[in-house]
Amino acid sequence: LTENRYGASVELDYRDNRMLFGAGARVAAVSAWRAGLFEKQLFAGAGSYGRSERVRGVEAAAKLSYAYLFSARHRLSLSAAVARRQQPIEQLLLQPAYNNALADVEQNATNLDGEIAYLYRASGLSLNVKGFVRIERGAVQTMRFFDDVTYNYVDAVVSGIDRHRYGAELSAQVALSPRFDLSTALTAGSYRYASNPSVSLYTDADNRTIVEGAPSYMSGLHTAETPTFVAVARLSYSESFGWRVEIEAAYAAGRYAAPTPIRRMTRVTDLATSPEEFEQMTSQCRLDDALTVGVAAMRSWKIGGMPSRLTTMVSVRNLLCNRDIVYSAYEPSRVVRAGSGVNIHYRAMPERYTYAYPLTFNVSITYKFR
Repeated sequence: LTENRYGASVELDYRDNRMLFGAGARVAAVSAWRAGLFEKQLFAGAGSYGRSERVRGVEAAAKLSYAYLFSARHRLSLSAAVARRQQPIEQLLLQPAYNNALADVEQNATNLDGEIAYLYRASGLSLNVKGFVRIERGAVQTMRFFDDVTYNYVDAVVSGIDRHRYGAELSAQVALSPRFDLSTALTAGSYRYASNPSVSLYTDADNRTIVEGAPSYMSGLHTAETPTFVAVARLSYSESFGWRVEIEAAYAAGRYAAPTPIRRMTRVTDLATSPEEFEQMTSQCRLDDALTVGVAAMRSWKIGGMPSRLTTMVSVRNLLCNRDIVYSAYEPSRVVRAGSGVNIHYRAMPERYTYAYPLTFNVSITYKFR
């Protein structure tokens, strides 16, 4: 895969005693293609060997930012950005490994971002409050799996994926004493699919169309990348002889398995023979909340009269040794066929889970010299 991007950008910054203003713009011409090094028998000649059709487009982005310092302690800032980007070439090819065929989809996506933040600083206290929003429109995703309805290996092109993400963040640093520091942060938000994307299915062997532009009922589901609520707190102790000890706790809630658009198409949900089977195909699994605790100790020494320093750090993660913390999960695109004759029925495959590591020790030794 080859991708070329040629462009230019311009930025403007203005400052006075209290105000900061920034603006920027970028434009780029993008072209991308696949170069097949071998010929695939199923896609003879130019179908797999040599260059594919070029994907060409223009990307553009613009941003604005504004900040005002009310005083040395108070600062308010706002920013907004819009970007039009080309879909990655690997998401536009039906089979990047051995096929030059491009999916017939919109080749550009749009992102909108906005943020407002307030910063307060005082002796022994720093407080930052932020609100954010991000709107993604027109993303494309290609998938490859075995279709249990037609008994074919298929390539799925999911287009028109829209996501809305918004929320608030709060972080604070507090000097409790000359030796103790407390850092804490939390974020709460909503991260959801905002549309029902279109799904087209093609047989892997000959690119024959099985389904074209069928809707998948994803609107309202949660994305899996970010928990809806996260809180972290760290208490640190340091002393003049080079010792530093930290204890940290992190809590995450509102986590969900990554949804698949395949089993939310009517061609699959219509196979459900009971309300329970339908609910299993269309619902989204929420993962258990997760709590982790860790400790770390660090000691630093000066070596001789030279400006050299030896630092040793020992840390323990997941101090509670919880072996049931789910790191991530996803829904398989396949369905299970059971029964025979008139008693055949389908159900969704169970989610696949990846678990976090249990009790983990880390030791590092660093030597810096001049």
